Amino acid sequence: MAQIKLFISYARADDEPFVESLYEDLTCQDYNVWWDRKAMESRGKTFLQEIRDAITNANRFILVVGPGAAESSYVRAEWEHALSICQVIIPVLRLGEYDLVPGPLKHNHCIDMRGSRPYTKAREELIRILETEDVGRGRMFSVPELPPHFIERSKDLEAIRSKLLADIRSPTVVTGITRRAGLQGMGGIGKTSLAIALARDCEVRRAFPDGIFWLTIGQNPQVLSLQSQLGEMLGDNPRSFTNPDDGKRRLNTLLIDKSCLLILDDIWETEHVKAFDALGERCRMLITTRNIAPLRSMGVSEHRLETLEPQQALQLLAEWADLPVGGLPPEATEIAEECGNLPLGLAMIGAMVRGKPANRWGAVLKRLRDADLEKIRQDFPGYPYPDLMRAVQVSVDALDAVLQRRYFDFAVFRDDVDIPETVLETFWALDGLDALDTEEIIDELVDRSLLRRDASNRLRLHDLQVDYVRKQAGDLRALHQRLLRAYNPDDAPWHSIAHDGYLYYFLLYHLHEAGRAEAIHPLLTAGREWLHASSAACKGDGAYMADLEFALQDAALETPDGLLRLIELNAARQVVYARVSRYTDLDLQILTRLGRAEEAFSHARLRPELSKKFDGLVAIYEVLTEKGAPQPALLDEIIALAHDIQRQYRESWKLNTAVKLLLGVPDVPRAEQIAASIESASSRAYALSQIAAALAGAGQTARAANCFERAEEVTASIADASERAYALREIAAALAAAGETAWAAECFERAEGVTASIADASSRAYALRDIGTALAAAGETARAAECFERAEGVTASIEDASSRAYALSQIAAALAGAGEYERAEGVTASIESASRRAYALSQIAAALAGAGETARAAECFERAEGVTTSIEDAYSRAYALHNIAVEHGKRGHIRQAVRLQGLQDFDDYVRFLAAIREGFPSVESWVDAVRRTCRIFAWEQASFSEIARILGDEAG
Repeated sequence: MAQIKLFISYARADDEPFVESLYEDLTCQDYNVWWDRKAMESRGKTFLQEIRDAITNANRFILVVGPGAAESSYVRAEWEHALSICQVIIPVLRLGEYDLVPGPLKHNHCIDMRGSRPYTKAREELIRILETEDVGRGRMFSVPELPPHFIERSKDLEAIRSKLLADIRSPTVVTGITRRAGLQGMGGIGKTSLAIALARDCEVRRAFPDGIFWLTIGQNPQVLSLQSQLGEMLGDNPRSFTNPDDGKRRLNTLLIDKSCLLILDDIWETEHVKAFDALGERCRMLITTRNIAPLRSMGVSEHRLETLEPQQALQLLAEWADLPVGGLPPEATEIAEECGNLPLGLAMIGAMVRGKPANRWGAVLKRLRDADLEKIRQDFPGYPYPDLMRAVQVSVDALDAVLQRRYFDFAVFRDDVDIPETVLETFWALDGLDALDTEEIIDELVDRSLLRRDASNRLRLHDLQVDYVRKQAGDLRALHQRLLRAYNPDDAPWHSIAHDGYLYYFLLYHLHEAGRAEAIHPLLTAGREWLHASSAACKGDGAYMADLEFALQDAALETPDGLLRLIELNAARQVVYARVSRYTDLDLQILTRLGRAEEAFSHARLRPELSKKFDGLVAIYEVLTEKGAPQPALLDEIIALAHDIQRQYRESWKLNTAVKLLLGVPDVPRAEQIAASIESASSRAYALSQIAAALAGAGQTARAANCFERAEEVTASIADASERAYALREIAAALAAAGETAWAAECFERAEGVTASIADASSRAYALRDIGTALAAAGETARAAECFERAEGVTASIEDASSRAYALSQIAAALAGAGEYERAEGVTASIESASRRAYALSQIAAALAGAGETARAAECFERAEGVTTSIEDAYSRAYALHNIAVEHGKRGHIRQAVRLQGLQDFDDYVRFLAAIREGFPSVESWVDAVRRTCRIFAWEQASFSEIARILGDEAG
């Protein structure tokens, strides 16, 4: 564990000598302790900023509790800031009783360090807790930001938090009802804001380490798309979701062993909840809804959210009006009442009067009272909250005619979609507005709380505001037609229109709503132009796949030619999968190195096979890590996939890869946890040996020895002799690397013994070769030589000539790698196959080059090249030359590599460049070579020889 940094928060009025003693003791224990008496610096920052920075930089916060601390506003500000950044807070009671512990921390364990308890024992308890690993915080997936001027409703927050964490806070038996909680209340009352606050709450995030997942459902959700979206968050392939029933079963598989919170925001129907009701035992669900029926029909634990209390309503109104509560005019109380004390209404009215003279408040109150409630009820039948709708109406009526029209234009956008400002620049350019005009209009609407803008400058309306503008906008079909005309006034092919971050994601929706559904099918199936344009604009084929799903659900499929359309759309989907399959792991790495990681992610995540999807994401992760930009969330996704692969296909090796990646972080505890879950004994033994080696390298010899012992115990249960020999060899190699020479020698001997029981001659030869390679690496040259000799002898009993040649070439390569060049050449001479002999010679040459034997290496490379002339099959000859070229390239012989490269397909050539990356003088020079290749092929259609010449000149 990295050094623990501590912050001590206390009130000097309680017991400062105790704090000084605690500071000295913890410092002597090698903790990095920040205490204001010793650590306060003077760097031009305010006192409060120094303290905030110190809390932020710490990873443990000790709160010394006493009467003074309970009353101190400074201490309160300190622990509140620590809570806001999810700091680990450890309360210690020095004076008084436990009721002095602040309310939000009452569920934390509080250490008794009062004078009545021996200080030594109390200090030991504190140190034990400090040394305990932080459980971490669940990552948030698609959780929105809190709205501006959010009013904390602590009672409601605690009530819903208690329902979700009931079994964590007390010994409660978990049932279906306690796994699901519902937040019910009228629109605009603040349900979503409270749910966001809950999702960001530190106690909640610590309770759900596998993540907090947010889905906005709405009145007319695309259930399958949302299931697929959740599946992707959980690391699954979107293709796994083919219909809602199967999707629910798939989610159950993904969630069965997770500890996570699923938030379904804005539920309208019970069926929409049921589509996601697939919780594992440790999962919880929070539902927000206006309608109590879905909660009661499913037996969900309810919490009804009421309107703000009068003082809270005035506080929110004051914040939006940019006034202190004490500075509000007398009309403010009545305005709050006319808005029904609803947050959305208060925000809009407060924003409307911000910066206006005090006499304007009376005018606003009069408008609210004069609003025609009967007309509102007629326009919005069934809405039980006319107070809120008249607040919307009064806010909109206060706009001038131009602003009103622009506000009603937002009716064109889909529910719950974040809208880039650039879309509105395009939309309103039809009416002669330029970018500055658009910015001014947007700023005005945001300032009036009629729009929300996030940190990425994307815009969104509250769903009640959406309802209002759709009612006022008039002909919605004409509105969609107007937007399409703004993008494409000349009716050009859609793939020729530039992408602005919005169009390529939502074109099909606007075509459908504009009454142009007949244009959708040809766009997707008449040619590949839209596929290629969408892939380039959206950095992968994910958006095009979403378009296909949209078209497949279109009612037009029920027409007489619906079957033909269904077949064509499914054929288009298969084209996407075929495109994805062309991108190898090397291709994904190339894209990532070229700065196109988003495109690489798209290709990897669309792979239909979980195993290949896993390999692709690992390839991307490794490059990002090498570039110094590792992604913890991507690692979580990879680990989830590895578990899924084991669960579905009984394949455990992917979990070994996950262990290796975790050891690179390093995160040994999590690696051990994964190793324990590996079902295959040989894979589990290998994982334990790698963890043991990592522990030994970190100086934790006792833990390493225990891990090695566990790995050896596991091998006893491996039935297959080849697998058992492999596991023992890996343990022995790890032991040797850890300096456990005697133990390693015994393990190598056991591995050799096991090979005698391997029935298949090829497998036995490979096992002996691998043991010999490991022995050579461990410095056991004599025993390595014996193993290689036995391996060579075994090949005589391999009946198939091709298999025998392959085995001999592998043994020759292993001998060369161990420095046994003459023996390697002797084995090579006995290989009958010219292609395998050329391969062996190239491996010997590469080993010689690596050892600095330049002249011998050059002669061996030349012999390998000469052997290829006797290979009759043209493709085999080209492939043999390719292998020699790769070995040249890896050693930095770029000119020779380019000259010899035998495969002349563009994809093969780019992969060849990937294979020889380490031979370039720098990563930058390699990236430049790849860029040049791609540019020449894509733009100039130059011949292969021209590319070879340019690359040879540039990189040689």
